[in-house]
Amino acid sequence: MAPGHCLLTPYDHIGSLNRADMEVARELAQFKFQLSSLAANALFPVSQSGQPVESRAGEGSPLSPSSDSGATSSPGDFVFLETSRIPDSPKQHAQIECIPLSGEMVELLPFYFKAGPVFIYSEGFAS
Repeated sequence: MAPGHCLLTPYDHIGSLNRADMEVARELAQFKFQLSSLAANALFPVSQSGQPVESRAGEGSPLSPSSDSGATSSPGDFVFLETSRIPDSPKQHAQIECIPLSGEMVELLPFYFKAGPVFIYSEGFAS
């Protein structure tokens, strides 16, 4: 958990967000957009020159940019992950985890998601 980590949960019991109606999908998309705006404006403020200013997250947090970078990285954003335990169950709640990350971490995400399947199917992981 990190400061700003939150969950989006539909009011109705929906086992998977793929099964949500258009109104629920539209509301969730609006919340995601608003959270991304929050990340850009409040969690990861940027000065007029484009340099990140001190994060409200604190030193050593995945939210705070590293002090040695010196680069003009983009402000942070959220990563959205759906959690659904039993997709076909009408009694379960699907949720979207909203995890805030600094701009440096956001830029590295594609490498993590590409490397994940490679690691899972590599020799060292198979048993």
